Amino acid sequence: MKRIRALHVVLIYNSHRGTVPETPEDHGSTDELRVFIRAMARALRRLGHRVTVLGFSNDLLGFQRRLARLSPDVVFNQF
Repeated sequence: MKRIRALHVVLIYNSHRGTVPETPEDHGSTDELRVFIRAMARALRRLGHRVTVLGFSNDLLGFQRRLARLSPDVVFNQF
């Protein structure tokens, strides 16, 4: 089996606690989201990728700077 090159993957999630979901479909709990993010990170690491989990809150400028410094190959936004 051909091995793919390891990627730096950033998983983004909304860590701002005051966020109110816009639709009923968005009402998943923060705890469920964190469990999902951890499972996704484990699966990607098992495949040999480097994973960074990055919470997003109200500091957009700081978030943009950190993301630029990380220089990921791919970003997944998990809200």
